[in-house]
Amino acid sequence: MSEGTRKNLDRNPDDLYLTWDRIYRSEAKKSAEYRTPHVSPLDSDHLRILSSSSFRRLQDKTQLFPLEKNDYARTRLTHSCEVAATAKSIGDLVARMLKGTKPRHKYFKTFSMLGDIAYLSSLLHDIGNPPFGHYGEEIIRNFFKEHWDSLEYVYHNERKKIIDLFPKGSQEYWDFCGFDGNAQALRVITKLEKYGNDPCGLNLTMSVISGVIKYPYDSKFAFDKFGKNKFGYFKSELDVIDYLKGRRLFFDGFRCSVAYVVEAADDISMVISDFEDGIKKGCITINDIIGYRKQRAAVVSDFRKEFENRYRENAKSQNEEPTIATAIRMLNSFRNELVEDTASAFVKMIDEWGLPYPTPKKSIKSPEPLIKSNSDHYKIVKMLSDIVNDSVYQNEQIIAPELKGETILTDLLSKMATAVLSLPVEEILSSKAKEPNQKIMKLISKNYIDQFVVEKNNSSIFAGNDEAAEVYFKLHLVLDHISGMTDSYAEQIHGKIK
Repeated sequence: MSEGTRKNLDRNPDDLYLTWDRIYRSEAKKSAEYRTPHVSPLDSDHLRILSSSSFRRLQDKTQLFPLEKNDYARTRLTHSCEVAATAKSIGDLVARMLKGTKPRHKYFKTFSMLGDIAYLSSLLHDIGNPPFGHYGEEIIRNFFKEHWDSLEYVYHNERKKIIDLFPKGSQEYWDFCGFDGNAQALRVITKLEKYGNDPCGLNLTMSVISGVIKYPYDSKFAFDKFGKNKFGYFKSELDVIDYLKGRRLFFDGFRCSVAYVVEAADDISMVISDFEDGIKKGCITINDIIGYRKQRAAVVSDFRKEFENRYRENAKSQNEEPTIATAIRMLNSFRNELVEDTASAFVKMIDEWGLPYPTPKKSIKSPEPLIKSNSDHYKIVKMLSDIVNDSVYQNEQIIAPELKGETILTDLLSKMATAVLSLPVEEILSSKAKEPNQKIMKLISKNYIDQFVVEKNNSSIFAGNDEAAEVYFKLHLVLDHISGMTDSYAEQIHGKIK
């Protein structure tokens, strides 16, 4: 945050109280001419999300276990729906906890909408993730890190090296070498996935967009300050961030309160679903659970003992497999406890702040989750995560498809990056398909190519440096196409061009 902004806020602190209202004020569409008539803004958002091809494609993207036609493993789509339902439960519970209280300012009443907004943001939280699960992000990062020194591009018939244009450590370098599906999600919903001809992407309410930004800083800040590849937006989306800042819906380093709910719902849903799927797939056994000793906390010991006792009771019945039956019942109960604990933590957080963001005087640090690391519930979450890491992530059912996905994505990245970076813009737009690189271009969606042209010609982030703009958005063109692929489509395309 700039010093001028800090001084303005310090001089006029009452302005910050208005941000609660701005976050939950539902008419904050960016382009009013494309609003859906006779439908409330949040209902319009819901329709736009469910109607989008990017959301539907989540059905064919791996969550944890590889997709099988005759199986029940969760996909990115089912996971997103579970996260959304959990987020709504947390938000609605927050509203009930606040009802009837005497708040410190009048905008607490707007929390009646928190559950609906968090629900919609949660539906979108994985929409930018590439195929082949979480490993897909790592494959992309590894490709660019390994090839950044050697990647070449052609500009005005002259062949040059990308590293000379975007040195290691620059924001452009980290945007691609630190690729994060969270940042790609913001790009998808505001730029790539258009509702009709709407120039503002899906044109969602600002509150829903703010809730998607889990990490309120860019790639360079994330790596320079925290040394990790978790960031909320690329350089290409600075215009979106500036727009949110201009409406006091975003401050550098301080994320929107809705994002805390989305993060907690994601953490809750992921650990429970991964554990449940691990048991159903036979990766986690009763011995893994009752034999867990990485934590000695009493609450963990009590959880193990209760699981063992319930397992023995269920083993007497012949109707269900006892480990699965025990897990489902205990995990459902634990989920409810986590929802209540998270809602209480949220109320405590806003009571301490009195604002949707920490006061700007506080130093920027990595946002702390609502599920605190010193809580009893976190210790049980840590136990479940440890067992999943040891028994599921290292299982052949996971590793073999990851290796297959690595081969597919690495080959596709190599061929498409070479083609896009080698061709002049006029050939990218050409209908010709005679040379190999021109043929590769025919595989890339016209929607992504159109967006490349718009950004290359109109973006101001490179201050008139046309060469930097062209190369940067060419790289985005490659990743927009590949990260938008489903698992099966990536495999199909790879089979045709390898």
